[in-house]
Amino acid sequence: MKATAIFKRHRLAPLALLLSVAMAECASREPRYYTLSTTSDLLPVATETVNQKKAPLWIAVSPVQVPERLNRTNLILGQGGGSQRVLEHDRWLAPLPDEFRDALSAQLQSILGAVDTYQQDAGRTGPAYRINVRIVRLDAELDGQVSALVSWTVRQSPSGTTRTGQTRAVLGSPGGVERIVAAYQQLVMNTAYDISGAVRSFGP
Repeated sequence: MKATAIFKRHRLAPLALLLSVAMAECASREPRYYTLSTTSDLLPVATETVNQKKAPLWIAVSPVQVPERLNRTNLILGQGGGSQRVLEHDRWLAPLPDEFRDALSAQLQSILGAVDTYQQDAGRTGPAYRINVRIVRLDAELDGQVSALVSWTVRQSPSGTTRTGQTRAVLGSPGGVERIVAAYQQLVMNTAYDISGAVRSFGP
């Protein structure tokens, strides 16, 4: 009996060691954080443009609506057959709706030379444009592509005139998670340019 017990202990020892090493590796892996914002280097140009205008262009970018499965900080990848994989160690700095709204606002301010007054009392004068955005579809596959459909509305006040549109994108994302993030950033830029065109269509 004693010999058998000793044999079992020796046989289980390597397994216990492997498990402890694996647990230590999992515990030591730090999450990687990503952001959709890419226009910090362009914002000084936009600020200078706004300061030169007597009546700045006012916009208000509302919170972005997303499918509930995307309303999180974790990146999500499709794996085919309708299955999804939640990446525990690859995350957005903020929940995806906030990341998208902030990045889109920065892009629009840069492109239009505008000021985003959402949740601010800026004492504005002249026309203003409220922008509502809804992500209808956003799918990403590792070493595959990012497919997206973004619906948006621009409403001018005080006239109440509205422009609506959609931004569709199929972007290649070969490589790792960084390429998927780059494709998401390109989607934000495409959406910003489409919305900017709608704002400019109202005229001066």
